[in-house]
Amino acid sequence: CASRPGMAAAAMVGRELDVPVINLGFSGNGKMEMEMADLLSELDPAVYVLDCLPNMTVENTRERVEPFVRRLRQTLCRAKHFDFLHPYEKVSVNT
Repeated sequence: CASRPGMAAAAMVGRELDVPVINLGFSGNGKMEMEMADLLSELDPAVYVLDCLPNMTVENTRERVEPFVRRLRQTLCRAKHFDFLHPYEKVSVNT
């Protein structure tokens, strides 16, 4: 939640592992637009945590996840595996 960003799962994991975390905090608005993949591909994180599937329909998920992740992987990114949980289906992308 935007009012308590320190309580987000990514922030808690970052504190526990003592690693920096960037939370873009779209709060219900992240829907894997390709423009965001272009911007995120400028970073080189060890891990991407993309928690936007609850904001998307099953149809959006099927259409957008794989192209989004492929766009991220076109850069020299260290992250090797992307795993997403959706209320209706499991989506896993290895590139």
